Amino acid sequence: MPTPPQVSDNPEVQSHYVTQLALSTALLAALRRLWPIVRPMDLAETFPAYRDATAAVVNKFSQASISLSGDYYEALRDDAGVTDPFRLPTIDPLSDEQIRAYLDTVVGDLESPAEFMDEFAAGIQQKVEAATQKVVADAGRSMVMGALQMDKTALGFARVAHPDACAFCLTLAMRGAVYKSRQTAGQIPPNTLGQVNRYHDNCGCGVQPLFVGDYELPDHVKAAQDLYNEATAFTGPGEHVNAFRRALAASRR
Repeated sequence: MPTPPQVSDNPEVQSHYVTQLALSTALLAALRRLWPIVRPMDLAETFPAYRDATAAVVNKFSQASISLSGDYYEALRDDAGVTDPFRLPTIDPLSDEQIRAYLDTVVGDLESPAEFMDEFAAGIQQKVEAATQKVVADAGRSMVMGALQMDKTALGFARVAHPDACAFCLTLAMRGAVYKSRQTAGQIPPNTLGQVNRYHDNCGCGVQPLFVGDYELPDHVKAAQDLYNEATAFTGPGEHVNAFRRALAASRR
């Protein structure tokens, strides 16, 4: 795995980011070992077996994500000197049945002209990998959010975005320690698939719970904030994110 980006000066936050990144990498490796189950020219018949095997793997990785996130939450709580008794909530990962239903929704129709079947199957594989990465990451995020909702000593949380994050994610990270609830973080109540996070597919963002009032934006988020202020200085309402997105793309070219 390439050297992970620096997302935070807080060792626990950085370590958790790297751990979750490694978990996602391991998940993709596991799913790619399963992919030979699929025969592109017989996709409708062979995909269900791959989907079922994938659901079982994703469930196990989700459990690991939840456990790691619980350790992360407790470590940050300890580092902040919080001594009030607290028990982590019980967070259940999506069931195999829910994951199978989600993948069916993501993949959609499995029919395609025979001459395009290889490319079509490759697109299916990419959709599954992106969707399952989100499921596993969301499981860990749900643990942190669930703990925050129950912990009276928690002040709120900040979004953790890496330096190459998209414009939307960086704008959320720029807000710093302002989030107090799922709603203010752009989250939603659990839907029929058990999802509670509006993080996009392949999103590497995380959640940093906060117990003291001295949070400071990481340097890369401060730099993004400066670029945002420059790019949006003369834009009208509703145009800020698009202006920032264009400026961010230009700065990365």
